[in-house]
Amino acid sequence: MSLRLAQFSDLHLPYWPARWRKSDWNLKRLAGWINMRWLFRSELFELAETVTQALVRDVQQRRPDAVVLCGDVACLGFEEEFAKAASLLRPLLESFPGVAVPGNHDHYVADSVRSGAFERHFALWQQGLHTEEGTYPFAVVLDSLVLLAANSAQPTRWPWDTRGQVGAEQLRHLQDLLALPAVRSRPCLLATHYPLLRANGSPETYFRRLTDADALAELLARHHVLAWLHGHRHHPYVHLPDVQRGFALLCSGSATQRLVWSYYELEWHLPSLIVRRRAYWLPTDEFVEVSQQEIPLAHLP
Repeated sequence: MSLRLAQFSDLHLPYWPARWRKSDWNLKRLAGWINMRWLFRSELFELAETVTQALVRDVQQRRPDAVVLCGDVACLGFEEEFAKAASLLRPLLESFPGVAVPGNHDHYVADSVRSGAFERHFALWQQGLHTEEGTYPFAVVLDSLVLLAANSAQPTRWPWDTRGQVGAEQLRHLQDLLALPAVRSRPCLLATHYPLLRANGSPETYFRRLTDADALAELLARHHVLAWLHGHRHHPYVHLPDVQRGFALLCSGSATQRLVWSYYELEWHLPSLIVRRRAYWLPTDEFVEVSQQEIPLAHLP
């Protein structure tokens, strides 16, 4: 049996309010706004809306069985950014099952988390199995596999601190999810925003790391999860399963950053996963396939 997924991340749509309330201002948002408004980052994402529209058209034409959104649709964590992203992605939200998890820019500050705005606007991709009341983690059961979703983003105070954390409570609930009959009887893939490793195979730097990455990796290896899907790093890369880890790592990169813009189409064929990278081609305003890689999967339930 085969099954296809569309995995994308890091849209960074710059649609913050034109007028900010006094309560909107803090050191984190000020630094982010300066970075987007006045520094080179604004040029990297100046075509984000156009590329997102092309992405939606391409995914609609490809008709995957499900969609995986690995976070960072926003820049500064405002509800206006989530509303714009959800509006652009509405054809996919209403046509395909999927999972959506927030990135560090979506849960940029504590107000972003408390408002539940990301979860509200992407509610259609947050419906699945839960072991207890709460948003994360959850599982979406498809015909031949399970998509697990965990929130790895957390608000931080200082502009240079972009560390993430899953947390002990989510890890406990994730273990409970993996024990459910509908989940343990199928191969599983996990979606988060944060990675375990960088493209060169080294751990993340201190202020960009997922603080409990090792605990999450140990849990996934113990339950024979086949792949960890994520974003956060804007250049796409793949790490094959190894003896210690046992699962693949798939970073889809940024779907909208200039000259990096791409997403993954994942085709599930026992006992392997075919990863097709589809990149945006500016002259024709469309996504085209630029590479293909077959990943042997180490464990099957």
